Amino acid sequence: MSIALNEDITISSLKKAEIPGVYILKARGKGRLRVELDLPMKLQELLHFRSGDKLNITISKEEIEDVADDDLYMRGVVLVKDREATIISIGGLMLRVKGKVDGKLDENDEVFVRVRRSN
Repeated sequence: MSIALNEDITISSLKKAEIPGVYILKARGKGRLRVELDLPMKLQELLHFRSGDKLNITISKEEIEDVADDDLYMRGVVLVKDREATIISIGGLMLRVKGKVDGKLDENDEVFVRVRRSN
């Protein structure tokens, strides 16, 4: 499997965005890894993410087979890929990853994203 990122992160904040019906989830990982995800209110109502929650995020160019019912699983397109950040559009909502993303991701690549709670 072509995994570009598989890291544990901790939610540092979850706030309403300026866009109605959307939250912005901010999380931190090891080193300089930072993740920001535009999260629709309907998904937040189902998942009940809170500051301090520990998550695992996986980004892959291939479909991820190990997906549980309570995982957040999405498909998106890489909009920006450079040394500082990777930005992925998921149906128009954005996933921004700052810090090193391994693997060969290029702009316009289709990717699969899984976010799951970690213990």
